[in-house]
Parts: sequence; C-alpha cells; structure tokens
Amino acid sequence: MSPVTGQCVGIDISEEFLDVYLHPAGTEVRIPNSDEGSASLIAQLHESKIERVVLESTGGLQRRLVRALQEVGYPVSVVNPERIWAYRRLVGRVAKTDRIDARLIAEYGATMRPTASVPLSEAQQAMRELTSRRWSPPVLSSTTRSIL
Repeated sequence: MSPVTGQCVGIDISEEFLDVYLHPAGTEVRIPNSDEGSASLIAQLHESKIERVVLESTGGLQRRLVRALQEVGYPVSVVNPERIWAYRRLVGRVAKTDRIDARLIAEYGATMRPTASVPLSEAQQAMRELTSRRWSPPVLSSTTRSIL
C-alpha cells in the first residue's frame, strides 16, 4: 500500500449540517448542508492537498454534495455505514457525535483507502434508486405454512 500523500476528508452528513474533518491535519469545520455550504466547503478544500473525500451513504442526503465534489475533480468514496460502524468497533470508539463521526470517517478513509465512487448521471441515479429496493417475501402465518 502506498503512503498517504494528502489529506483525507471525512464528512458526516445530516439534514442541517455537514461536519467535516481533515486527517491528519486535525482541522474540523461545521457548515450548513446547502448549495452555499457545499460551495464554501469546496473553496476551503482548495487550500489543502486532498487525496480523497469519504462520506457515508445517507439515503440521499449525500447526493448534492457528492455531485458538487466530483464536478470539481475530488475523488469521493461513498461508503456503506455498516463499514464505518465496524471500523468504530475495531478501533474501540464508543462515543458518537457528528464531529466524532466525521473524524472517524476521515481516519477510516486514510486507513482503509476505499475506492472512489463512479459519478452517475441524473438518469443513472434514478435507475439505481429504482433497482436498489430489496424485495422481501411476504411473511406466512403458521396456518398458511402448514397448508404449503
């Protein structure tokens, strides 16, 4: 594995805020989760050498930010939240706040080096959402199971 040469950015996303942590610099910032907030974040990131940006898949809250970051050329890794949860257990961190999560996501990115997510068009994103729903078979009652 090659050494980390730049900053790894971890972002914890909520409906209202983006909590951002740059690893290993230790810089943290909280900005609004809006178009203006995304633009502000991109402007701040231009001042640092960024190797990768890592964030959790949050059911759609991440889409606007991911697209904005990818459009200006940042490698963005959208990670399954279960991987971050497993990493949290691995390193033994039990405290959980948005700022702590941003730091943990950045450390995960620097350690595990997830691959960058492929940019999707609007149509591709819509198709992914339609096809990502998991179908579950209906739950059968004990009476129905005995008949089958």
